[in-house]
Amino acid sequence: MGAYDKLFHDGPTHLPQEFIDKYNLLREWYAMPDIPLKIGLSQHGAHTDMNSIEMGIQMVAACLKPNYHGFSPKELEEVAGAATYFVLAHEMAHNNTHPGREVKTWEASVKDVDVENQDKFRWMNIISDICINYNLINGMRPSRDCRLHEDGFNDRDFHA
Repeated sequence: MGAYDKLFHDGPTHLPQEFIDKYNLLREWYAMPDIPLKIGLSQHGAHTDMNSIEMGIQMVAACLKPNYHGFSPKELEEVAGAATYFVLAHEMAHNNTHPGREVKTWEASVKDVDVENQDKFRWMNIISDICINYNLINGMRPSRDCRLHEDGFNDRDFHA
């Protein structure tokens, strides 16, 4: 691993405190205080290996308010990072909702999926994403009067 790779792998060291505060709040809500955040080059924006969450540098850029121009402070609060926080919540949910950390690895989660071997991971991810996104958008849908607003989240953080 080169120096460039190491530079971007420790989220708490390289991200703004405001971002880390929201990430820590998500970890608290999901009861996952031990899941670290890594910054890397994830092709899909973010992914999990059931031990950590890796977020691509492009998603980091979407959270940084100085990267947005021409927005009022109120608009900026609703726009900056909304999709990224949704994706982070989604990746956390892979760890505690579906398939869950008890499977230890994605390989273990697909062994009983009854499709051809080359399609197992794709189908498990589809099944898992449906379960997770349903919970995020419907089952866990924050209302306007919930604690989210007190903690600095907006409805748009979860309804991208």
